[in-house]
Amino acid sequence: ICIMATDYKGDIIGVHLASIYRRGDWMKKIGTSISLDTMFDWSNAAEAREVHDKLLKLLGYNVWGLFDGQDCQVVAGDLLLCTSKESPFIGLGTELVRHGEMAAKEKECDLAFCVTTDSHTQGILRDNGYTLRSVVVLYDFRDEIGNRYLKDIDEDSSARVLCKNLKL
Repeated sequence: ICIMATDYKGDIIGVHLASIYRRGDWMKKIGTSISLDTMFDWSNAAEAREVHDKLLKLLGYNVWGLFDGQDCQVVAGDLLLCTSKESPFIGLGTELVRHGEMAAKEKECDLAFCVTTDSHTQGILRDNGYTLRSVVVLYDFRDEIGNRYLKDIDEDSSARVLCKNLKL
């Protein structure tokens, strides 16, 4: 799913991207686990990938695990929500989320989810009926000897997984 907003000149001022996952789509399941390996040369980024994977594991983030215990067949996973700071439109992020949900419903999605580290995005999602499933305070995200993995963050920064039932 790709929803894009432009201004009156045609310049892009906002984008919302999501991927569709269907229960039993084993080829896509295999693809989600190997796609990063095949798309990029990770030889210089092994440590970053390891940290990324540890964070997702702490969050309990597993696209395919969302089907377990849920009465759903199709899930929409948000990949990106961004708006231009120069956008003259108040509520643009909310509208992009709303239109993304409409597109997901047209694709028969039962559930939508998002991983975010941005508090403004979390606010938009919560205002649109998303519920918090898990949170990791990034300041406390440390290696085995106590060093923070992410050095350039505020004490209150956190990563969150949010979900919304689209069948309601």
